[in-house]
Amino acid sequence: MNKLPSLKELHLLSCKLVQFAPLDHVNFTSLSVLDISWNNFKSFLPKWISNLSSLVSLDLSYNHFQGPIPCALQNMSALSYLHLTSSGFNSSTIPSCLYTLHNLQHLTLRNLGLNGGISNNIANLTNLVSIDLSNNELDGRIPRLIGNLCNLEKINLSGNKLAENISEIFESFSGCLMDSLISLDLSYNKISSHLTDKIVKLRNLSFIDLSINSITGPIPESIGNLSSLTMLYIQYNKISGTLPKSMGLLSSLQVLRISDNHLEGNVLEDHFANLANLKILEMDDNNFTLNFATEWIPPFNLYEIRLRSCIVGPQFPKWLKSQKKLSWVDLSNAKLSDTVPDWFWSWSSQCIYLNLSHNQLYGTLPHILFTGNISIMDLRSNLFHGSLPRLVSSPAQLDLSNNFFSGNITHFLCRSQFLGISVLHLGNNFLSGNIPNCWENWESLQVLSLDNNNLSGMIPTSMGSLTILVSLHLRNNSLSGVIPRALQSCLELRALDLSLNAFHGKIPAWIGMSLLKLMTLNLGNNEISGLIPKELCHLSYLQIMDISNNNLSGSIPHCFGNFTSMATKRDLSQRFHFIFNKGYAIAILENAYVRTKGSELYYDTILALMTSIDLSNNNLSGEIPEEITNLFALRSLNLSINHLRGTIPDRIGGMKDLESLDLSRNQLWGRIPPSMSELSFLSYLNLSYNNLSGPIPTGTQLQRFTPFSFIGNELCGDPLNKSCGMEGVTPKFGNENGKESEGGSIIDGWFYLSMGIGFVFGFWGIWGPLLLSKAWRVKYFLSVCHKLA
Repeated sequence: MNKLPSLKELHLLSCKLVQFAPLDHVNFTSLSVLDISWNNFKSFLPKWISNLSSLVSLDLSYNHFQGPIPCALQNMSALSYLHLTSSGFNSSTIPSCLYTLHNLQHLTLRNLGLNGGISNNIANLTNLVSIDLSNNELDGRIPRLIGNLCNLEKINLSGNKLAENISEIFESFSGCLMDSLISLDLSYNKISSHLTDKIVKLRNLSFIDLSINSITGPIPESIGNLSSLTMLYIQYNKISGTLPKSMGLLSSLQVLRISDNHLEGNVLEDHFANLANLKILEMDDNNFTLNFATEWIPPFNLYEIRLRSCIVGPQFPKWLKSQKKLSWVDLSNAKLSDTVPDWFWSWSSQCIYLNLSHNQLYGTLPHILFTGNISIMDLRSNLFHGSLPRLVSSPAQLDLSNNFFSGNITHFLCRSQFLGISVLHLGNNFLSGNIPNCWENWESLQVLSLDNNNLSGMIPTSMGSLTILVSLHLRNNSLSGVIPRALQSCLELRALDLSLNAFHGKIPAWIGMSLLKLMTLNLGNNEISGLIPKELCHLSYLQIMDISNNNLSGSIPHCFGNFTSMATKRDLSQRFHFIFNKGYAIAILENAYVRTKGSELYYDTILALMTSIDLSNNNLSGEIPEEITNLFALRSLNLSINHLRGTIPDRIGGMKDLESLDLSRNQLWGRIPPSMSELSFLSYLNLSYNNLSGPIPTGTQLQRFTPFSFIGNELCGDPLNKSCGMEGVTPKFGNENGKESEGGSIIDGWFYLSMGIGFVFGFWGIWGPLLLSKAWRVKYFLSVCHKLA
């Protein structure tokens, strides 16, 4: 076979390659560019690659190569570009051999798990223009010799463990670097101390990212001297003080992100005097007060504005009307107390994201609301009233919850147009009437919340057409009827909350057969009766189950020990689930009400950590299944106010994560298991009003509860003011209902009566004659003396 002519460049990116084929027929001697990124190589790097002495550019990024970064790369003396991002190499530190590549201009070692420090040998790379060592575990100090790299323009060290003083970092950049450096990214580190005037030594700096560190102190007034600065990112630090007026001198500034600090004071028109190029303004979660003249027209035309938790109000900002290109508006919790002007509703249709939540905005919404390009509209927690609008077009997420909307919802649900809503929150209003039967028009819906309203009637059968529904909240209404079989078509459901209504009938067995992804099931406070179906045990993802305050009977299924998620350690990695609509990913944070520790608590951000079973206030009987102690990650268990009998399972001490346990007002008997004293996280305990007896197990845990946790039993020991004595209290014997039998009480009575009669006859039958008859005493005395002789 004839050899192919020599190649200059070879680009094989994203070709789904898994191994290297024999390439003996290809002439690589003149190859200057090799790009095999975004493949799936799972081998060591072939030796022939490191022999490519003419190579100028090598990109091995996004593969699964084995072994360390090969030092044979130092043979590529002409190499100018080296990109190894996420290539899979497992070197522990930056190989020293890379510092010998004197012609190297662009070095990218991103996301390789590198640790240790950066060597002073970096000063050998005198031609270096950009270096990216981000998303590793590098620590130590940035070498001072880096300041001698006169061609270096871009440094990215974000996502490491650098814990240096920020002023020392700027000091290390002294030398010719302070004239060449254009871009500096030190975000996601542990950098601390005050942001000093030394920053202005980097006189040609265009981009700086110091976000998500521990930087303190004020923004220096001298920052206005960075005339080339286009992007300033210092959010998520501990920066304090006021916004320097010199900020208004940064005429090249396009992006200002200073959110989540401790900044305060007035923000005036002077701060933006020359910021004609500003496109993104992010000042969220500071203590700023915006003081602008009513008729002020800003010099900029923004794409994004984020002023969450700044004081913008009380009047609605008129200057927004001049912003013709805004796509992202966040004025949530901005102390707005006003009506929303009419111009705003048509103006806002240009936005993609609109958030006016947590204010005191009042008035009504337009009868017909055109939402245009809006993907997320959040108007929750305001004072809006009146009826819901009809929608023309629709956002992916609409939140009108926690307002004062009232009336029937039929016109909103059945007469709106172009419905593509994925997330709809209408809870905590005063909506009334029946839930209309037109859900077949809402095929994109994945999250629906109608909780805490005045809705009545039955769940319509058309809800079964919501086949991709993930979350359904109908809590605290006046809904009735049986739980409709149509919901078994909602196979993607993770949360189902029908609590605080008037549903009757039985718990449908199909919940455990069809809704296999359920994580939260709340049917509490209804009129549901019958047995707990064993089919619920198939819900291996279940974390929260509340079927309390119903009329359920029978025993607790032994298979409740099969709830895998309640037996597995939880973390926050699954606190969000994502849905996609209009090309955007929407993070959904699920929520649930959980009765635990004696009260009802609301969970959202840490719901992923919570596991709970509440079967309280029913008519359940039988024993507590031993299998329930297999739920090692269960945090809350409430079986109170039932007719449970038998003993507390001995292995309950193995439920190490248990924080709340309520077994009160049952018919449990016997001793408290000693293992219960091993529940080190237990902060709420109620065993009151059972037939428990014996000593309370001693340890560091149970004695810190009040006597009310044990009242209504025959227990002794701390914390009760009742001593157990030497032997403790003799436990009661119970019948199958956990109570003393009537026959047992009679037997005990005859036992004590016979003891008394025996004592009387025994005493007077033997000692009586001796005391009363002298002849008996003489005869007894002679008999004893005879035996002793």
